[in-house]
Amino acid sequence: MNTQVILPPELNFTQLIHVIRQVNDELTAQASRAVNTSLALRNWLIGFYVEEYERQGVDRAEYGDKLMDRLAESLTHLGISRCDRREIYRYRQFYITYPQIVEAVTPQLQQLVGAAVLPGNDSLSDAAVQHIVETTPQCQIGGQSMISRLSFTHFVELLNLEDATQRTFYEIECIQGNWSVRELKRQIHSFYYQLFVSKYQLELPKREEIERFLAEKLKEAGVADE
Repeated sequence: MNTQVILPPELNFTQLIHVIRQVNDELTAQASRAVNTSLALRNWLIGFYVEEYERQGVDRAEYGDKLMDRLAESLTHLGISRCDRREIYRYRQFYITYPQIVEAVTPQLQQLVGAAVLPGNDSLSDAAVQHIVETTPQCQIGGQSMISRLSFTHFVELLNLEDATQRTFYEIECIQGNWSVRELKRQIHSFYYQLFVSKYQLELPKREEIERFLAEKLKEAGVADE
């Protein structure tokens, strides 16, 4: 198969510099996105394994309340980065809060790690399944879209939001506005969601009104869960 790269007509030195810069910027950005996606997926899978071990690990009773401490110690000793006790708890919460990320676990990755992580609820913990039940399906962003558009640092900020509807609001705004982590933090701390609710005179108990709005936003963004 013949493949040709299209050259600008009458390529000059200035155009040469310009096109090299474009190639560099785009592929550097792609590499950065790939690293962010891999890191988020790594952390989600760690959370999956920890939750599953706590539920049905054959020797879990030997560790009891010391499990997270022992796990953090062992992983740190192996040189695995960012696996202290606090981070492991966060990874588990990441898995429970965003069960739809299971969509992003490729068959190749399943084969590599030997994980029975399959799209659908059968492979999810009770806590993750309960989160799906409590989240309005129309307001849930697809896992593949989410993990490809948000870094794990974004997720860290979002995990601090206990209200699922509020969290979804910021997820959508983050993706649509291409927010940096700094911008996300700024908007959360400036009570952007609460101001939105006040502006449209929606009371928090009227969740169905907010959820209808979010469902429309998801359609506009093209990231709705399938």
